Amino acid sequence: MYRTRAELRDAVRRLIGRVPASELGGKVGDPLPSQPTPTNSAINDAIDEAIAELNRAVLIGDTTGHQAYSVSAQTTNGPCVIQLKEDAARYSVISVQWNQDSTYLLLEPSMMIIERTNEETLNTPPGVPQKWWTEGDKIALLPAPATSGTALVTYTMGIALPEPDTATITGVPEHLLPAVTTIAARRLLITELGDYEMQARSAQLAAEAAQLKLDWQEWYARRNLRGGPTIDMFSYRRH
Repeated sequence: MYRTRAELRDAVRRLIGRVPASELGGKVGDPLPSQPTPTNSAINDAIDEAIAELNRAVLIGDTTGHQAYSVSAQTTNGPCVIQLKEDAARYSVISVQWNQDSTYLLLEPSMMIIERTNEETLNTPPGVPQKWWTEGDKIALLPAPATSGTALVTYTMGIALPEPDTATITGVPEHLLPAVTTIAARRLLITELGDYEMQARSAQLAAEAAQLKLDWQEWYARRNLRGGPTIDMFSYRRH
């Protein structure tokens, strides 16, 4: 069973119909030259988002942290990207609020894989931020703020984002690891709007992911009832 980030990438590629290079004698985690997409970076981002989704599913009410980021007024179109401090970057961001003139606005979560391929997103002029998404150890706000303010970031201390490729996942049973790869694969397929075969595969993965998420929640609840530790960190950081 796969446990490293490189092995997770291979598993994701198989789920979306790609052949990993390792099956033909290449490096674990890499694509075949004839199938360069999705890239390793894109799959890493999808894995990070899957881990964040699973953290949100099981860690409600667990330990959370908050960090405030002062953001200056922006003048260029597109999202405003904020580098997270170490704690928030290591764990999973679950919400972002925008504070301007002492008024807090809870922003709508989105996904990088959708926003970064959307021309409208890249051309959105500055205004009052309405939504956010993660980009590895950063968050992006859209619209970028036209007036200076503060982004209040809330994060959970769950499964940490993985780095390097050789680090292993600990504390999670092997039979639950497909939850990470299935959710990641579905996220990658969401953008394949013109490919009906891929959309059908995405719908199938969505159903599988829903059941796997329930299995993950049941395992987490049983583990905590037994008095065991919470989900262990597998401490690798992206890129």
